[in-house]
Amino acid sequence: MKAWLSKILAGAAAEAGAEATRRGLQKLDESPEEALKREQRAKRRRAWLLLGGGAIGLVLVIGLMSAVLEWILLAGFAAAAGYGGWLLLRPKVRQLTAARSERRAALAAKEAEAEAAREAEAAVREAAAAREAKQQALEDELAALKARSGRED
Repeated sequence: MKAWLSKILAGAAAEAGAEATRRGLQKLDESPEEALKREQRAKRRRAWLLLGGGAIGLVLVIGLMSAVLEWILLAGFAAAAGYGGWLLLRPKVRQLTAARSERRAALAAKEAEAEAAREAEAAVREAAAAREAKQQALEDELAALKARSGRED
């Protein structure tokens, strides 16, 4: 197998060498006008290769972008729809938030009012209990005085 591969490589090297020799001899044999024409042809060929390569590259890039562009456009549409929805719903959300805040403030005011009423009621009960205790103390003292004065009689 190595012999077969070395024959192929030797043949390819011989052909490449022969081609290089042929081109070198042509360059030596050609006149300056022919060399100028060959260089111009080579320039045109390079220009066409660049143009063709650029066109193929552009087509490939556009093809790739069209595949990616669908997702980019989808993401853009989703973002635009979300932003539009936010712009439409923002006043309603603010209104609902303000209404919720007002309800919370009203509830807090009612709770504070109820607490104040409970405290006032508790203060009234304490005052009434203190009055009753004082009244009872006076009645006890009066009864004690009457009992003492009744004994002295």
